[in-house]
Amino acid sequence: MSRGDAVDELFELKASFYTGNFQLCIDEAQKLRLTGEKLVERDCFVYRSYIAQCKYRVVIDAIKPSAEPALKAVRMFAEFMAAPSTRKKQILDGLEEQFQADASNDIVMLMTASAYYVSGNYENALKCLHQSNDLECMSLTVKILLAMNRGDLASKEQKKMCDIDEDSILTQLATAWLNVTKGGPAIQNAYNIYHDLQDRFQSTPLLLNSMAVCCLNQEKIDEALDFIKEAYDKDTNNVDTLVNYVTALKCSGKTDLAKRYISQLYDSNADHPIVADWMAKEEEFDRIAHQYLTNRDS
Repeated sequence: MSRGDAVDELFELKASFYTGNFQLCIDEAQKLRLTGEKLVERDCFVYRSYIAQCKYRVVIDAIKPSAEPALKAVRMFAEFMAAPSTRKKQILDGLEEQFQADASNDIVMLMTASAYYVSGNYENALKCLHQSNDLECMSLTVKILLAMNRGDLASKEQKKMCDIDEDSILTQLATAWLNVTKGGPAIQNAYNIYHDLQDRFQSTPLLLNSMAVCCLNQEKIDEALDFIKEAYDKDTNNVDTLVNYVTALKCSGKTDLAKRYISQLYDSNADHPIVADWMAKEEEFDRIAHQYLTNRDS
């Protein structure tokens, strides 16, 4: 725990959220008696935990449209996540409008950037984040840059995070992400970070999946499967768990069993970028196969 964390009344709450223990974050929040900005900050973490659990209606019903900017932005992000694809742009435009009005508010910045990130619009997401020195905004910047295969820029952002607070959970997670992308011996360093966070806090699907990814990269398939199975027991619909399950099972030659989890992914997470990419590739394969057969028979 850093000096900044030591005086932070929300440290345990944040730790639960950042390590993916969303229900504990919600439960712990009820024990805190806060006022003013700290109360708003607490409520933002609570409602964002509900969003992480895909309980969008809870957030939309609980936060009034007239709420103060940070909570309003959280509500709009819940609306964005819950909305069909035909309405997402309209909600995103509303978030962008609020961002323009409250560009110095870190939560408004984070929610707007998160919506752009989910949409795959990395450039606009980075534009929202580039002026912030908030560690959570910076960690999202690292994640986006890695998604863009710009590890060089992600490394520079991670170093800025270290300068602010190298012991922060967010900085540790960003460091682990970078280490995974570097490969080689750095993967073990990433594994050690995730394992340490699990020892300090609790085992969560986020940390278990992260350790599983490290093991997969090290070709430790059986060990990866153990972590994935534990993550699956905690949350059977977690998309990262299902994707990792499919990957690990295919690596171990269990393709028939992998198909079961692919079907579950298609049923429960059809809009997820990885699932959408798989479906697009299947459709393209079917199209090419049909075209080949047509040309062959003509």
